[in-house]
Amino acid sequence: FYARVGEQSAHVNSTGNAFINSNLAGNGAASVNRPINATLTETHTFSPVTVNNLLVSYGRSAPDFPPFVDNSGKPEILFQDGTSNFGTANILPQGRIQNTFQYQDIVTHIVGKHTLKVGAEVDRVQANSFFDSNVNGSLTYLTLADFLNNNPFQYTQGFGNTVRGNRIWNEFFFAQDDWKITRNLTLNIGFREEISNGVTEVNNILSNLDISKTTTPLGGAGTGPLGAFYTGGSYFKTNYNPGPRFGFAYAPLGGKTVIRGGYGIAYDFIYLNPITNGRFLPPFFYGLTLPQGQVGAGANPVSNILAGTAAFQQQGNALVGTFGTNILNFGNVNFIDPNLRNPQVQQYSLTVERELFHGWLVRAGYSGSKGTYLQRLEPLNFLAPGQFTPPTTLAQQQAQQAAGIYTKLNAGLSGSVSARSNRIDPRFNNVGEYTSSANSSYNSLQAYLERRFANWYAFTVAYTWSKSIDDNSDALNVLANDTSAQQDPFNNRNNRAVSQFDIPQRLVITHDFISSFKGISNPWLRHAVNGWEFSGIFQAQSGLPVDLFAGSVAGLADGLLLGGNGAQRPDLIGPLNLQFSPTSGGTNPSKIPGSGLAQPLVGAFGTLGRNVVRANPLIESDMTLGRVFPIRERTKLLLQAQVFNVFNNTTFSFGSGLNSLSSPSTFGYYTSTDTASRRIALTARLTW
Repeated sequence: FYARVGEQSAHVNSTGNAFINSNLAGNGAASVNRPINATLTETHTFSPVTVNNLLVSYGRSAPDFPPFVDNSGKPEILFQDGTSNFGTANILPQGRIQNTFQYQDIVTHIVGKHTLKVGAEVDRVQANSFFDSNVNGSLTYLTLADFLNNNPFQYTQGFGNTVRGNRIWNEFFFAQDDWKITRNLTLNIGFREEISNGVTEVNNILSNLDISKTTTPLGGAGTGPLGAFYTGGSYFKTNYNPGPRFGFAYAPLGGKTVIRGGYGIAYDFIYLNPITNGRFLPPFFYGLTLPQGQVGAGANPVSNILAGTAAFQQQGNALVGTFGTNILNFGNVNFIDPNLRNPQVQQYSLTVERELFHGWLVRAGYSGSKGTYLQRLEPLNFLAPGQFTPPTTLAQQQAQQAAGIYTKLNAGLSGSVSARSNRIDPRFNNVGEYTSSANSSYNSLQAYLERRFANWYAFTVAYTWSKSIDDNSDALNVLANDTSAQQDPFNNRNNRAVSQFDIPQRLVITHDFISSFKGISNPWLRHAVNGWEFSGIFQAQSGLPVDLFAGSVAGLADGLLLGGNGAQRPDLIGPLNLQFSPTSGGTNPSKIPGSGLAQPLVGAFGTLGRNVVRANPLIESDMTLGRVFPIRERTKLLLQAQVFNVFNNTTFSFGSGLNSLSSPSTFGYYTSTDTASRRIALTARLTW
């Protein structure tokens, strides 16, 4: 019987949260959390051949992000001329309390050469959260002078309650047979069934879009080709995920050589970030904009907006819970595919291991996997036919831009609730669907050499040569040098390339030396030179891929006019020649003309592939020198010097704008590092 309970309390004012939407310290937020973990296990031996293992565990995480200065009910003041924003950031307050319950039971029974295992597990997740995005509103001014003269540009605000209590039940069952056929051959045969139930909301406050409901009207907006919202129920259907597994271990030469291999299918948990963002969907939440000319005038003076009594705010509050008879445009919508599947991976491996002589071990192997049903965000609401004829030459593009065609198109993409868009479904602007349509593959060769500790030293050398390929590495747009969007949403292969986290080569060397000089007769000298430990780790790996983007084209952030995805890549017009620099000296146009890249035309897919360049390789070495000094029989003093990044190697990394062709002042310049400078820690530890 075993029981353990752990609790931690954290309150951090980190630099990552210090300045949100501003460089004023008052705009920051703290990070507060009090996680709890509890585990209870009981192992019961029914007989010498039958054992039962019961596990019950509970985990609680409660991160909260309170603002440094609480201006609840007051809008954040935003500027477009570089003046620092002030007021509580419009992404605050937010926080969550997640409770995870796990119940597992496994029975092991031995019958002859078979070790049989059967088990079941039930998981329960309670994800309670709130995210009052722009609930206090954002009042935007073009310049500081406009603010001083009370001349606002626009006002936006979110209306509705964002508190949600999402609930998930998952059940798992497995059976496995470890069959020792002979002294040198063992087979592992198993099967696992995972049942992933749809995510629900405890009070049934759930909204999602179903594109099959094309005959269901949405209030005054009517029907459309992208269906209608449904409320209540679950975000996706129950998934039944079978997972067969097979493995073997074979020692053909008396045990000094072992061959191992296996194949299995596993599934991932459907992570909750996109699902919890469903809180922002109508009819339970509306994000509305009061445009220039209407904010500060008529029934919406700034004084009333600050007091929360403006007509715009009253109308927004009245909309919550309904689809409204006057709403013609529901704005931007990201929703969950009701048929969303759990990401699946097929894993396979083959390894040969050999003990060469006493203490030495060598291993070589292959490991691979194939991922399917991976998540991506797919745009659906494209520009309606007949709205725009893409230019075929730069002169045509310049003429269209001068004629204001692009300005008109942009206006039609961001209409208010009372103006239909110029999209396939005019009831929405940009529409994105979280689907299970992405794929990946991974293949690697691995070599490993180990000298086990004996006669005062040990070391290991591990080398991996691999390649990871996918057509989407990130469904939430959080990776630094990639995007969750596809350049061509109609063609997955246009996005197929090495993964954002592909590392072709990686070398890791560890060593551990303990001084042990025998034959020293002088006890003082023997005590002084023996017992010192010198250990460390060296790692070197290829740089991560970087995706290059066209950026703004002809003043359009979405040069493809496909829904604001920002995934348009440059055209390759010559040999690719990028020389990245660690220091920026301002605008350096020579980096762009000499790169072999050019801006594509509006509406055209760039010819450059995805992830075609790489950041600097990572090289780092850490070492430790120390000794244990015995004081008494049970009392010891450990003194250590720990040196991180011994050789003070600098690995530069990419930052915002470095990979955007439309940002000549930052394109081609490193802005940060992936490694810290050399650090030395001196430690002393007394044990008794």
